Amino acid sequence: MTEFNKTLSKAIIKPTISLPTNNNVQGMLFYESQQNKPYYYNGSSWISIDKTISPVQSITTVNATDINTAINLVNELKEKINELLTNLDNGGVMD
Repeated sequence: MTEFNKTLSKAIIKPTISLPTNNNVQGMLFYESQQNKPYYYNGSSWISIDKTISPVQSITTVNATDINTAINLVNELKEKINELLTNLDNGGVMD
């Protein structure tokens, strides 16, 4: 598998029933289907990128903390995507 294909395979969100424990590479994305949560690998551990509002909770009860948390998570995901795209532009080499 080429370096480009290895890097590209990390960008694909893969559904799974448990998070992998071997051969993890920084930037990998997985969707853990038993907990219904997306995760990314930060180089040393799996980090949940899911901050959801309960279906029972209405939009009128969302507080500023929930909104700020969601904004931070979106910004963090944007940074990861930009990092991945930059690495792909540089020949697929991850830092």
